[in-house]
Amino acid sequence: MNTQKSFTASLSSLLERYCNEPLLSSLLSDLNKMNDSEKKAVSQARVESKELNIIENSFLENIKTRCKQELPAREYGELIIEIGNLCISFGEFSHAKECYGDAVAIAKDNSRFSDIAGRALVKRSEINIRHTAWKASLQDLRDAQRFYSKPKNILGLADVESNSGVLYASQGNLKKAYGHFKKALSLYEKVKNADMTSTTLMNLGIVANIKGQYNDAVTFFQRALPQFEQAGDMARLPEVHHNLGMALLSKRDYEAAITQFDESLTYSTRLSFEPMIGISLLGKASAYAKYGDNILSIAYTNNALNIFRKLNDHLSIADAYKLKGVVQREMKNLDIAEIYLQTSIRLNTEHNNLLNLGESLYELGLLYKARNDKSKSSDALKKSMTYFKSVGAEQDLQLAKAELSRLN
Repeated sequence: MNTQKSFTASLSSLLERYCNEPLLSSLLSDLNKMNDSEKKAVSQARVESKELNIIENSFLENIKTRCKQELPAREYGELIIEIGNLCISFGEFSHAKECYGDAVAIAKDNSRFSDIAGRALVKRSEINIRHTAWKASLQDLRDAQRFYSKPKNILGLADVESNSGVLYASQGNLKKAYGHFKKALSLYEKVKNADMTSTTLMNLGIVANIKGQYNDAVTFFQRALPQFEQAGDMARLPEVHHNLGMALLSKRDYEAAITQFDESLTYSTRLSFEPMIGISLLGKASAYAKYGDNILSIAYTNNALNIFRKLNDHLSIADAYKLKGVVQREMKNLDIAEIYLQTSIRLNTEHNNLLNLGESLYELGLLYKARNDKSKSSDALKKSMTYFKSVGAEQDLQLAKAELSRLN
C-alpha cells in the first residue's frame, strides 16, 4: 500500500465533507501549485533533497491555516479533531497532538464548544497513555471532565471514565481500572451507546485476563466481538481479536490464540494500523515461545520490536525484551537472557508499569533458579509478588508463590 496516497486520499475525503465546492477547489488548486513549485525547485537543486514525510508532503499545515480562516469555528474544530484521528491511524502522533491542541484552543473562551474541547482532550490522553506520559494524560482527562461536567454531557463523561480505566490498566492498577470501566459501562448503557458498551466489555475482559480470570475474559471478548462485526467496526475488530488471542494464550489454547492473532493482523494490516500490527506480532511470538518454537518466536518479536521503536512505544518495547529474555533463557543462553530481562525491568521501572515489572522480575527469578542461585531467585520472586499483589494480579501472584515455595 502506498502510504502517502492513502493518507492523501483520506485527507481529501475529510475536506470534501467540510468544505464547500469553491473552498475545496481553491484549496486543491493552491496545493497543486505548491506541489509543482516544490518539485521544480528540487529538480533544479544541486544538493540532495530528502523525501518529505506524509504530513509535509500533503501540505497539511497549509490546509489547516486556510480552513481556520474560512470555516466557522465549530466546523473547523470538528475537522481538526478528525484530522488528528487520521494522523493517529498513520502513526503520526506528534501531529495528532497538535491538532487536538488546536481544537482545545477553540473552546477555551467559548463554552458553546466545550464538547469539542472535551473530545480533543480525551483523544490526546490516549496518545499520552501510549507514550507513558501518565501525568499529562491524567491532566487531559481531568480537563475533559471539567468541560463535560457543566453541560452534564453523559457520553463525554463516559469517555473520560473509559480512558481513565485504560490509563490505570496501562500502569497495572487493576482495582482503579476496573472501577472506572464499571462507571463507564453504566454511563454508556444509560445513553444506549452499543458501540462503546461493547468496547467497555472488551476492556473489562482485558482486566479479567490480567487478574487470571481467563474464562470470564473469553466471555467478555466473545460478547463484544459479534457486536463489532455487526456494526462493521473495522477499527475495533483487530483489537478484540488480539485480546481474545491473549485470553486463549493464557488458557494454553495456543493454536486458537494464533488464529485470533492472525485475524487481528489481517484487519490491522488492511487498515495500516501499525500499533496493533506490532502487538499482534508479539502475541504470535509469545504463542510460539509457549510451543517451544524459539526461532519463530525471535523472528516475530524482532518484527514487532521494529514497529514499537518507530512508534516510541516504551511499554511494548519492555514487553518485547521480556519475551526475548524468556526465549533466550529457554535456549540456555542465560547471560543474554539476563541482559534482556534487566532491560525490561529498567524500562518498566522508568515508566511505572507495575504489572509488567512484576512479570519481568518473575521471569528473572526463574532465570536465577536455572543458575541454581537460590538467593537471587528468591529475591526476584519476592519482589515480583509485591508488584502482583499491588495490582491485583492474583493468578500471577499464586504462580510466584508456588515457585518460591519450591526453592525452599
